[in-house]
Amino acid sequence: MAARSDATGASSSPLHWVGVSSRITLINLGYENRLEAADVSPEGNDLVTRLGTPQYLEIGPANHFTFLAVCKPQAAGMLAEEGEDPICTDPDGADRKDIHDRLVVAVANALGL
Repeated sequence: MAARSDATGASSSPLHWVGVSSRITLINLGYENRLEAADVSPEGNDLVTRLGTPQYLEIGPANHFTFLAVCKPQAAGMLAEEGEDPICTDPDGADRKDIHDRLVVAVANALGL
């Protein structure tokens, strides 16, 4: 899919989805402070509405990076010291293993497994 150049943060247009006949499941991680381009909710790029009636799930507490592997205990501090993206810093109450387990169930359900 080609990225859109407007300020909506949307990464696709309705033309990308013409002819798609399978069920679509969209998942947002977290409930606030989402990355604009990755937020498919009506408050974000609104892909969930533009696609019509996809299944839509919010899993949290989490952020965009929570889908990545569980970090080693000292990783968040090391990344902060190096000025890197906060890929190991999750919101209060987040448990990456639990989020991963919930993502697996959501994807399996979406695929009918």
